[in-house]
Amino acid sequence: MNFIYELIIADDCSSDSTKDIINEFYLKYPNLIRVLPRTNNLGPGKNFIDLIYSAKGKYIAYLEGDDYWLLENKLQKQIDILESDNSFSICFTDCLETFSEELQNPLNYLSGGSGIKYDTNLNDLIYRNYIQTCTVVFRNNLLGKFPLWYVELKIGDWPLHLLNAQYGKIKFLPIVSAVHRNHSSGVWSSRSNLSRIYNTIDVYKVLRRNTEFYKLKNFKIGLSNLYLSSVKYHLKEFNLYRAFINTLIGFYLYPFQFFISTKPV
Repeated sequence: MNFIYELIIADDCSSDSTKDIINEFYLKYPNLIRVLPRTNNLGPGKNFIDLIYSAKGKYIAYLEGDDYWLLENKLQKQIDILESDNSFSICFTDCLETFSEELQNPLNYLSGGSGIKYDTNLNDLIYRNYIQTCTVVFRNNLLGKFPLWYVELKIGDWPLHLLNAQYGKIKFLPIVSAVHRNHSSGVWSSRSNLSRIYNTIDVYKVLRRNTEFYKLKNFKIGLSNLYLSSVKYHLKEFNLYRAFINTLIGFYLYPFQFFISTKPV
């Protein structure tokens, strides 16, 4: 790599052996690793924001504890793109979604990124989150300060990408640079499909109250997609009332959503 980098670790008072492992690596690489001190649990939102504020570099690549990178030149490829074109604020890649430790297991699949579009924007991203955070590199200090409403969200990655996408386009590299591990103890993957859908609907509601994103063309379309995606899960639970109400809401938000190939969260 032709750039200097730092590795910042923000362990939010883990109750397992994470702290010991961090200390072991810190003793080996004290000039490379910076560990943020924690005397009490901050919670995921505040811990993440503190981590981002602590970064001194021009770019940030974020990696959660469950995930890992596959390519040695991942960061170099992405930073070269951002360095060569200031119109992009975010660069991300394809990702392997795993449900088994064996990478070739048929349960695993490629996330697909943004599909056939390699250059996307805020309006594309407001429809659904196609960025896996373990693959992303974004410009630092775009936001200044995080908005107060961000801390209360149950989803952190998609709103972060939306905030950054206000300041430039999004570049997708069709390479598989990382692995996102889905397992029963994962914060997001352990939630039910309905829980994921309603958590995402809550993000739309917060964005509508606090931002201008509701003016984007795809805002209502994406929200309609979520309500209609929830219907089949309510029907499986024999909650006919909720299924009917959400069908009406989805139709009201965007009637043509019935004819669009949907992709829920």
